[in-house]
Amino acid sequence: MCSSDLYVATQVPGGMLSERIGGKWPFGIGMLITALFSLLTPWAARSGKVVLIIVRVIQGFGEGVTNPAMHALLAKWLPPLERSKLGAFVYAG
Repeated sequence: MCSSDLYVATQVPGGMLSERIGGKWPFGIGMLITALFSLLTPWAARSGKVVLIIVRVIQGFGEGVTNPAMHALLAKWLPPLERSKLGAFVYAG
């Protein structure tokens, strides 16, 4: 199983969670996990390959939730007639 499989595996539960409780908390927590473990990456690289791989896998789990959470946020917060235009703007940025 490669890291992209882990990223995809977290999107379905992330989407279900975002539908149930809203996208704000899954998005925020996913980005927090990604940011914290991104800060740990230099330390993990010096510690060895296994530690670096573990840090990157945890980052993938955190990042996998953000995409479906953004869909839930856009669906809830954007007016229906402007979703496609503003959604393209959000994902392009």
